[in-house]
Amino acid sequence: KKKQNHTSAHEAVKAGDVEQLASMIKSGAGINEVDLVHKFTPLHCAAHSGSLECLHWLLWHGADTKHVTVRGWTAAHLAAIRGQDACMQALLINGANAEAEDDRGCTPSHLAAAHGQSYTLQTILRSGANVNVSDRNDWKPVHYAAFHGRLGCLQLLVRWGSCIDDVDNNGNLPAHLAAMEGHLHCFKFLVSKMASVMHTLKARNDQGETPRDLAERFYKDNILQYIDSVEKEEEHPETQE
Repeated sequence: KKKQNHTSAHEAVKAGDVEQLASMIKSGAGINEVDLVHKFTPLHCAAHSGSLECLHWLLWHGADTKHVTVRGWTAAHLAAIRGQDACMQALLINGANAEAEDDRGCTPSHLAAAHGQSYTLQTILRSGANVNVSDRNDWKPVHYAAFHGRLGCLQLLVRWGSCIDDVDNNGNLPAHLAAMEGHLHCFKFLVSKMASVMHTLKARNDQGETPRDLAERFYKDNILQYIDSVEKEEEHPETQE
């Protein structure tokens, strides 16, 4: 098989070709050189594509873990989005900041939760990252998991001590967001974990809307049916087995 010649260190990384990456850097290519479109360094490319060997080589040779893309993402943010768990572990061991904020104030934890990457999220939390860190809208990782319907991440975050009764800057609980998006499994889970079922169902955001109001506004019939059944049980507990 003929060895392909890559035109840039970024391409060599995407192909997982550590030999060619090494020879390019040694021939004068910048180890933190950015591509023009996304401002990715070779390290960003390695974290994004899961090129672990190249990532190790780059870290060993002093690649900058703090370098950010046009959206303010470090290599750790990209590993979180893509669920590149081994890359995340290598980055954190080599001093990458698990709580680096992007342009919206999102940390790798927020992005792993939003994309349903529960293994990578656990790796980040194990490194000591704050489970209740807020972005610019006061969304915590638990809000992202609820909004995007990521039940596995939601369960993990609750196990790690996420405050599910924290509201965002519009007064929304994670339960409001799950109701609004029609994520029934997540909504049921959140309701079951809150101190009081009826308190959760009657909780109002800053616009005065309850989870039911949001489910009605966005036509989420599955949520409405569930709330009806819960309210019926609460009103007539004697009908339960």
